[in-house]
Amino acid sequence: MQPLSDRTASFTDSVIRRMTRISLRYDAVNLSQGFPDFDPPTKLLKSLEEISRDPSPRYHQYSITWGAQAMRQALAEGGFTPDDLGHLNAHGTSTHANDAMESAALKALVGEERAADVPVTSVKGSIGHTLGAAGALEAIVCALSVANDCVPPTAGTREIDPECGVNVPLEPIEGYKQKVALSNSLGFGGHNGSLAISPFAGK
Repeated sequence: MQPLSDRTASFTDSVIRRMTRISLRYDAVNLSQGFPDFDPPTKLLKSLEEISRDPSPRYHQYSITWGAQAMRQALAEGGFTPDDLGHLNAHGTSTHANDAMESAALKALVGEERAADVPVTSVKGSIGHTLGAAGALEAIVCALSVANDCVPPTAGTREIDPECGVNVPLEPIEGYKQKVALSNSLGFGGHNGSLAISPFAGK
């Protein structure tokens, strides 16, 4: 997917860059506690001066590993493996930085070959980015998709970024039974959340 417009992408980059400057200062301790092998001084922390001088959009640069870890942990806690994944309800902001990072995280989870087959969709094409409400709304859509054996397309998609290398359906997929699906919420400064949602089997 491509950014909706250059103006939208520029505004998004500006907002996220400012938010990242704030969150990098306060989240390193929490992130390092969750990942004992992670070395914040060399991997995450940058001085505000460094970020101000750096023109590149690095706010998601270090999130590939964490995004994959969030998805892997969600599956494991539900008793699933990456091979069980039916589809990914992506955070999918249609910005190059997010989409490239989230695609790379999916490849890290299931492997590059399978990542090209697993359907990846984003609700934001239909409802926009609802910020604090996005995770809940997208989880509902993901749950309905799993319950109804379907995967919705990403509305408004005209061109898929070839760098992503994932399967973004342009039409609804129906009659598609799934063991489990993932719904991602990825935030400023490397915050990552993923829910594993499976059909209710009953007794």
